[in-house]
Amino acid sequence: MQPLHTEGQTLLPTRKKYSRFSGCVPIGIGGKYGINNQISVGFEAGFRYTFTDYLDDVSTTYVDPAVLLGASNGQLSANLADPSLGTVANQTGVGEQRGDPRDKDVYMMLLFNVNYKLTDSRGRLPKFFSWASRF
Repeated sequence: MQPLHTEGQTLLPTRKKYSRFSGCVPIGIGGKYGINNQISVGFEAGFRYTFTDYLDDVSTTYVDPAVLLGASNGQLSANLADPSLGTVANQTGVGEQRGDPRDKDVYMMLLFNVNYKLTDSRGRLPKFFSWASRF
């Protein structure tokens, strides 16, 4: 959404263009339990602390739609910057808070998985074990 300038980046002198690439610090925990030699179940919980506040393209305040209409995709930019089209009084007006630039974006995930090991006819071991045992 960065090329749409939904917060007035490059359209207003106080709003700088942000990078579409950023790093993050991954933190997580997980576990795996073997039901038998071929089947196991597991879970993972992961948190990602990013170095950007534009993961969701929201950081500062609402911009005047007239300014956004001056962008290359003006009508689309104005609609995506404020989907309510200004109908929510005292919340989505020009200069009202759209995001919090003091906090960077964070996201998390929770995964559950079931694993099944494929075997071959040479000893009922997983294929990667029987292949690796030749060396």
